[in-house]
Amino acid sequence: MRTGGAPSVWRSSEKSSRAFCPVCGSSLGAVDDAPVVALLTGAFDKPHLKELKPESHSYKGARPKWWHPEVEA
Repeated sequence: MRTGGAPSVWRSSEKSSRAFCPVCGSSLGAVDDAPVVALLTGAFDKPHLKELKPESHSYKGARPKWWHPEVEA
């Protein structure tokens, strides 16, 4: 399997684009015009690393009752 290289980008709205792997199609994150870059931690080889801990969460009101993003694992 090929790794590395530049991701493909698809313009998903007037203000944002989605980044994905051009080989397998896996989602990598979003690039907003603000500019804000949001990367999916699951796209990394070691998503559990402290340096990759999310700083914020979107749509917390719609989360499953069992999911508590503010609790340390």
